[in-house]
Amino acid sequence: MQLVVCALLISFVLLSTQVYIYRLSRARHPSSYGVLSDYILGIRQVSSHVVVASLVNASNGGPSSSMGGFLDRWEAFTAEDYRFGRCDVNATVASQPPYSDGIRLDWGTEGVGVSSACSDFTLNVSGRGAEVDMSYGVNVTTRVELTGSYADIGGNNKSVTVRMDLFNEDQPALAGPRTLEYRGNADPQTYLIRPSAATDVANKWNNEPLGWDGDNASSATETQNKVTNDIYWTTWNNTDMGTITAVDIRIRLDLIITPIGESDTVTVQWWVGGVQGSGTHTIDSTNDGADLAVSFDGVSEPSDGFWSWADVGSIEVRLVGAKLGGYDSITYGVDEVWGWVTAEGSVWTDASLEEDYSEMDFGNGTYAYSFTMNLPGSLLEVRMRADDLRGVFVQAEAALPRE
Repeated sequence: MQLVVCALLISFVLLSTQVYIYRLSRARHPSSYGVLSDYILGIRQVSSHVVVASLVNASNGGPSSSMGGFLDRWEAFTAEDYRFGRCDVNATVASQPPYSDGIRLDWGTEGVGVSSACSDFTLNVSGRGAEVDMSYGVNVTTRVELTGSYADIGGNNKSVTVRMDLFNEDQPALAGPRTLEYRGNADPQTYLIRPSAATDVANKWNNEPLGWDGDNASSATETQNKVTNDIYWTTWNNTDMGTITAVDIRIRLDLIITPIGESDTVTVQWWVGGVQGSGTHTIDSTNDGADLAVSFDGVSEPSDGFWSWADVGSIEVRLVGAKLGGYDSITYGVDEVWGWVTAEGSVWTDASLEEDYSEMDFGNGTYAYSFTMNLPGSLLEVRMRADDLRGVFVQAEAALPRE
């Protein structure tokens, strides 16, 4: 926003200078219509500056509706600053598709991205023998085109070449800051998560790591054969891949309580960062047995409802026992504790982080890139995020074909 304000201030200062020159010339040379022509040219130039500033604002995350407000300020400035009669500038922003509130941001996925601002103007100047009635339009458009291909070079390794062409008003233009990114399969991905530590509350457990070793034939066991000793499975792995859309938590255990009617219980709970999640599963003599599968599917993060990968790392599964019956004949073992995280597809990766990344600037708005990386699958997408030298941001995505 500071960049936009500076651009508007510079525009107004430029016009004020031209108004001053025009006033001075009229005082010395009343019929100096050449100076009036320069003043009209200044009006048109600053109109263009205001449209550019509006596009800089919108393309960098500002509201597109701001363009109308900037132009209102421009109209008011010209009306107040002219002292030889009337000077009316009226702007009408483009409202027909693909424009809305004068702005078009079309950052496509087929190799072309467009950032554009458009407005029509009418200018009326009258007084002291000067009569001007004219119309003009301003269209500011930054366009990026992205092409390329890749070749398989063994295993999941790929050699990638990309070309980027940048244009201002359909003319080749130099780029400012720019970033080339890539990603693979954008479909949702599922990741296995497991704990890697356990807290044995009463120090009565054996072989705790067998509860997350991926082998259902082995288990962690409670030594006293009594449901009295709690255990918390903690420190889950964090793969940090994409935006999480679902989390499922599972536990497989053996719990046999005899005789029927005993009131010993084990309650399975899940927690995140010390906050208990909704939903528990209690096991007693009415629903005990071998190969019990307890599932908490699609659970909501208990603090704010939104899962982060840091939240995944702080999951706990707690087994909380209660010894209320008069018998000790309880067999107790935990075979596996694990979960699944479903996340959006692979995230965008900055290509410049690859060791052999290179960029060639041809000096005419064309830029060539090459790099190699390791990425499974046959889908490879690239994305260019770039500013032109005016500060207008534009981006485009493209799926690259295999050579």
